[in-house]
Amino acid sequence: MAKNETGHARKSFFGKRSVTTETALPLATYFGTSPGLWLNPQKNSTIFVRLNAKESTGSRKK
Repeated sequence: MAKNETGHARKSFFGKRSVTTETALPLATYFGTSPGLWLNPQKNSTIFVRLNAKESTGSRKK
């Protein structure tokens, strides 16, 4: 992995930056996994955070 990709990956692991396709592809290649392995947790986290934000402001439709 290139130096800038390593920095992005490190920030992603510690929750300071979201995982992008540009990060997921090299990670998948390096670790022998699929890009989805790296992107799905990010997608699920984003959905969870947005749903909880709507619930806390009372703007969620019933």
